[in-house]
Amino acid sequence: WFTNLFGEPSYEQWQLYVALPFAAVALFLASNILLSRTGRMWRAIRDNETAAALSGVNFSRQKIFVFVVSATFAGLSGALYGLRGLVGPSVYPVSLSLALLTGAILGGLRSIMGAFFGAALVVFLPDLIDKITGSWELAPQIGDYLPAMVSGILLILTVVLNPAGIAGALHHHKPRHK
Repeated sequence: WFTNLFGEPSYEQWQLYVALPFAAVALFLASNILLSRTGRMWRAIRDNETAAALSGVNFSRQKIFVFVVSATFAGLSGALYGLRGLVGPSVYPVSLSLALLTGAILGGLRSIMGAFFGAALVVFLPDLIDKITGSWELAPQIGDYLPAMVSGILLILTVVLNPAGIAGALHHHKPRHK
């Protein structure tokens, strides 16, 4: 019925159709964990480990639980990435690690929405720059490195002016109801 409705999916579309339900379930679970008592304990440990321990939080046990949950998410994402074919150290260049770190810092490290903002910036910023500069005649030495330069400038500005990232800035500017 699927092929009748949408046509024959390409391999990349098939990967997307397989990965999206897992991503939705992972997002649902992560959001619920962060909104639960466990999430409040994790935030307390992150903010001040000593104060959390004095409040009765067993931080050693919670750190192990955080490791197990994050390893589960990492294992699931690694298995889904394995659908692409070969998975090995050569598949993950240093530039990918730097792009992921840049996205995390730009979006904000303390929220799931920050991850979305950071991912959107890392993915769509080069296309946006190409669209803006498409009519300009730039030398290849400039045009090839312009997205990296803009990302670097945004990263420096974020660290200096707003260490909480985009999501942190939006959280601080929410109107408070009395």
